[in-house]
Amino acid sequence: MANKVLSIELGDSLIKICEMDYHVKNPKIYHSFVIPTPQSMIMDGVITKNEIFSNIFHKVLEQNHIKTRKVIF
Repeated sequence: MANKVLSIELGDSLIKICEMDYHVKNPKIYHSFVIPTPQSMIMDGVITKNEIFSNIFHKVLEQNHIKTRKVIF
C-alpha cells in the first residue's frame, strides 16, 4: 500500500487540499476539497498564524475522515 500525503496549495482567495498517494507511478486521489482563505491570513505573500483558519482546517479534515500526518505544500 502506498503512503498517503496531504497536498496543500495556499492562494489569496482559496486553499486547495488533496489527500493522495505519494511515491507511486500512478497516484490516486482519495479526498479533494477547497476552503476559502481567511482575510488576514496572507499579508504581502507571508502566511500569518490564524486561529480561524486553524479551527476551520481541523474541522474540514475531521469531516472528511483524513488522518494522515504527512503534508506537502
